Amino acid sequence: MEWKILLQKNWLEDRLVWALNINYELEFEKEEEGEWERDAVFEWFIGISYRFIRNWSAGLEFWNHHKFADATVHEHSAYFIGPTIHYGGERWWASIGFLHQLPIGQAFSHDNQEFAADGGYIFGDEHEEYYVRLKLGFNF
Repeated sequence: MEWKILLQKNWLEDRLVWALNINYELEFEKEEEGEWERDAVFEWFIGISYRFIRNWSAGLEFWNHHKFADATVHEHSAYFIGPTIHYGGERWWASIGFLHQLPIGQAFSHDNQEFAADGGYIFGDEHEEYYVRLKLGFNF
């Protein structure tokens, strides 16, 4: 199950755009022993972009990711920042972003201490140092 709050404010005749996305995801997974495992993710993204020529925008995005074991135990928090570029045509759009993990991550549970042992980065099976995200959309 996912819950989302999406906020956006436009200025300068829609050339400057600020956005905030808040997401909460609750996941149930049946383990081999037959018991159910609950995990949760709370994350928020904030960004600003500027349309520098027709159909093209460039911006900066910040992402904060929190993971919870059993949906209640705060395991870790990781932080990312990076540039984005966006093309928005009449029938389709595309955005690509490059996010770099900041060395200010925190591991809260004993199981995740090993992931944050590398100077504040959260690695292991949780995150990478860099993310490249491509989003495509088609207008109907």
